[in-house]
Amino acid sequence: MVLHPLGTSIEALRLSNPECPGTLPMHIVQQVVCQLVGPLRILENRKVIHGAVTPDNFLFASVNAASDIERAIETAPPPIPVESVTGNDGMVYPVVKSQSIGEEYSTSQTTINLSNFGHASLAGGNIFLDAPLHLLPPEAVGGRPQLTTQTNIWQLGCTAYLLVTGKPLLSDSYVKSPEENLSQTLDKLEELLASSNKLSEQDIILMAQFLRSCLAVEPADRPIAGGLREYAWVKAGSMCSCGWHEGDNLLPKSSFV
Repeated sequence: MVLHPLGTSIEALRLSNPECPGTLPMHIVQQVVCQLVGPLRILENRKVIHGAVTPDNFLFASVNAASDIERAIETAPPPIPVESVTGNDGMVYPVVKSQSIGEEYSTSQTTINLSNFGHASLAGGNIFLDAPLHLLPPEAVGGRPQLTTQTNIWQLGCTAYLLVTGKPLLSDSYVKSPEENLSQTLDKLEELLASSNKLSEQDIILMAQFLRSCLAVEPADRPIAGGLREYAWVKAGSMCSCGWHEGDNLLPKSSFV
């Protein structure tokens, strides 16, 4: 299987942030979320549940011309050794972890790709989500017979909170009583955002509004992917510092592989 050459992940950027390790500035998170609207709309139209809408799967676009790829490989670190992994069938398979190309990226000038479809499933069947417990929406914990693409929206909300604050919004123990624990957490959402000391009062209001919608208990109450840009907090991610707004020109800039 051959994929587009891709660079480093938003997760790597978050963990290596020298000013505040584990977090990203809010305006960068807004840009990332805004760019992901396009891929999530495509998945929604095709009724695909991604299953891992997490920052380690948000990859920067990289070089594409053959000559540029060759130069990037020449200056890249040594390849990661091949590992031998025994599968469930007892067979031993050679496995190597892919490496990113390039190190200099700008969230405002490059494409953010939604990658890794190893967890993806078509909506509507009996689906098992292979994800950390705190990233499972209530309907997945409750064992509902059919999951929808609103699972993607749930995970996007969880990820946005993580990128800004550096902490998961929910703990794995939330699944013991998901609806009750989620309700209690959302009731104090503004307090949790304020405790990060990274958001202004107005930003707290706008981000809390966005997160509450994404994390609604009922999937039908969450916004569709195309409706995400209607939230002021997300819309700010498509705005230049000079005030220019990308508007409908945003979608071609985002991609998935």
